[in-house]
Amino acid sequence: MSEENKQKLIVALTNRGYSWIDAKNVAYGDPRIAEQRFMEYCVDPVDDFFNQWLNKPCDFDHVFGNQCTDEFKFYNRDVVKAPAVSGNAIAYWTNYPIAFYTRIENTWTAVARKGDVIIWAASKALPYGHISICKSASWWGLTSMDQNWPVRGYYDDKGNFIGTGTCHFVNHNYLSPKIIGWLRPNKLA
Repeated sequence: MSEENKQKLIVALTNRGYSWIDAKNVAYGDPRIAEQRFMEYCVDPVDDFFNQWLNKPCDFDHVFGNQCTDEFKFYNRDVVKAPAVSGNAIAYWTNYPIAFYTRIENTWTAVARKGDVIIWAASKALPYGHISICKSASWWGLTSMDQNWPVRGYYDDKGNFIGTGTCHFVNHNYLSPKIIGWLRPNKLA
């Protein structure tokens, strides 16, 4: 383990109540234990996902260009380690791997949290809904990583919308357009 990672581990352990000496003993002790604790306390799969895709296009299924559902499909496979699902964004509200997510309705008392999969209702402006991954949230709104928001793309000669956006962070509120709820991963890889 690099010196930089040992220092990160010491900070993480002291933030969890270890004394500085005990944290240092773990970081500089048995390399297997140090690596295990580092993976446990210092690696965040959601942040890793954000770093991997920020300002990049993702097209999971190579159909209709870069869509919001493509971002979800990569997240579902690579971070949550859940089985593949298909459909448009609004379909995931009812068609999701239930053993891997807990569905939470958007109510006045519910607040999304980092790693939740946010789902928007279908509307005239969003006929297939929208889906994104929450970065942070409060009572008043949230920031999520979105692709194809605002809608970017074109219609092909068959009338199919081809998305051309990239993954980026967007500030949203819960009501306009209406978020119907979110899928909270039961366990992140």
